[in-house]
Amino acid sequence: RLRELKLRFFQEKEGSLEIDCPMLGVFTLERFEVGEYDIKKFSRLVEARVSFLHKLEYYDTWLKVVKSFPRVMYLSTQNWGPQLVLSKDLSDNSLLTNLRQLELETDFSKYDMLGVASFLETSPYLERLILKPLHSTIDEGDYCEYFDLKKMKALFNKHINLSIPSLKEVELKEIKATKSEAIFLSFLVLHGVALEKIDMTLLTEGLPEGVSLPPVTIRRLLRQEKISREEAKNVKFDLVEDGIHTVYKKKNEALT
Repeated sequence: RLRELKLRFFQEKEGSLEIDCPMLGVFTLERFEVGEYDIKKFSRLVEARVSFLHKLEYYDTWLKVVKSFPRVMYLSTQNWGPQLVLSKDLSDNSLLTNLRQLELETDFSKYDMLGVASFLETSPYLERLILKPLHSTIDEGDYCEYFDLKKMKALFNKHINLSIPSLKEVELKEIKATKSEAIFLSFLVLHGVALEKIDMTLLTEGLPEGVSLPPVTIRRLLRQEKISREEAKNVKFDLVEDGIHTVYKKKNEALT
């Protein structure tokens, strides 16, 4: 009969965790690290928060936990970038079909954006996206050791396809006003056909103590022309040095 369960900040490499709670509606697993996980699928789970220490060795455990949420509507987790794309672990379109809100710890490099795209491709009904800084211990060199160099180069040349047909609100937390963040923001404004509002808060690091910057809100005054979900799949963008490159193909016509 358990409806809510939170497991946080625990480490026992020789331990194991077994969860079988068919009525569970809210679940938190945060830095709860054991040697073995046996988690039965939560068929009624509505809200979940999952995070591990962001090291490649925890990726398989993270994936196993997230795959036990077949009907989750509100998910808070972290972006695994190249790992998600090259392993195609989120390619199952039924995995996050019901997701309405995604809170994701991420950066804004091309590798990170490919990871964001992996989440969005499996979440066609996502309405709210929250992005906040990722405190990662993984660098590009770690990925190059895990995957061969040829695959990494192919990945960097891959187009980023952000599918956001239903996205209404975006919140960007502690942004640093980098070029990559500006490119992502441009994409949202240009291609968010259902987008109504973007909230941004700037990182206050380096400011005098007690000084904070007010949040910035962008609202759409005029709605963009609606396009179908199938057409939305044809909108692609790529990161380039001089800004954002977008391609939208419709009825055999290419628009740039």
